[in-house]
Amino acid sequence: MFRSTELEKAFERSRIRLTSRYRQLPQDIAAARQNLEALEAKRQLVPAALPALLREGAATRTTFLLAFAKLADVEFEVIQRVLEGPDIDTLALLCRGSGFDRSLFVTLAVTLDKSGAGLARVEEFNGLYESVPVQAAQRAIRFWKVRIGG
Repeated sequence: MFRSTELEKAFERSRIRLTSRYRQLPQDIAAARQNLEALEAKRQLVPAALPALLREGAATRTTFLLAFAKLADVEFEVIQRVLEGPDIDTLALLCRGSGFDRSLFVTLAVTLDKSGAGLARVEEFNGLYESVPVQAAQRAIRFWKVRIGG
């Protein structure tokens, strides 16, 4: 059986492995952090701001990732990894667990969908969002916080 110090050491080793594997921060991270601070200062850091940041393209991609991470209360690396794919299932889990409404999730999913059929998949995305149990999504977010050091 693990003692708490052994458990903490195991978590720390896991954090180091995950951090070194996924912590390839974008070159514009400093500018994106300033943009995020500006949004916060203007009280514009709200879930509804995410689609606009995403649609602006490469210029605000890192700001979008930081804003999403802040609003979902998870580490930047989690969001970065989910959106690299993009992993629409995990996006649904993050949105559901963070209390984002279905329309926001669908908008993000359509925008991120790489199949070219994003608008044709709206009903599928609606169903996916509804299929994610809120408590399970919240548990997953808590797990990521512990595993990745949140």
